[in-house]
Amino acid sequence: MIMETINNMLIELYATMAQAEIEKKENVFFLFQYNDSALTTSGKHFFGEWWANAVGAVNVGGEMDTVNSTPVSMEQVYVWNPARILITNYNTAQPDDLYNNTIGNYDWSEVDAVKNGKVSKMPLGMYRSYTCGVDTPVTLLWMAKTVYPTLFEDIDITEEAQKYYKTVFDIELSAEQVERIFAPSSDGSAFN
Repeated sequence: MIMETINNMLIELYATMAQAEIEKKENVFFLFQYNDSALTTSGKHFFGEWWANAVGAVNVGGEMDTVNSTPVSMEQVYVWNPARILITNYNTAQPDDLYNNTIGNYDWSEVDAVKNGKVSKMPLGMYRSYTCGVDTPVTLLWMAKTVYPTLFEDIDITEEAQKYYKTVFDIELSAEQVERIFAPSSDGSAFN
């Protein structure tokens, strides 16, 4: 039953992607760690590359042949100029921190994702969703819907999360609990 639920979620996702003709793949920047003195992202051999490929996007950091997260400069972010920024749960930053330049001396105001309001914090369910784990199927649906909202407008992410948690964990999530998963607080994302 559990595998059937997961398979159905993935079949729905990939069927939608197969039917769509993505003319221009969305460029995504994964903000892995971020504080006053560190700005890191996913290189070619880290989770961001996997997530981007899974939803038909491009990890802008994928040009760096690194195994884990890798430091980058703000100047490099300007060169990449990503259309979307996904903030991992390995830092406490929120989208407003980029929109308002509240951390360190970084200026995000010229980056397309910031100018167009396309900065999102990754979900935080059972564990940090950037790494693969028990929430991966739901995270995959969330990411597809976040990166390509028009293409996946029919996916009700709250309903999908509720069905998944009920089937896999026998937990009935309220809409408020699901909202906290998809809009996690900074406290829940603190990296210790």
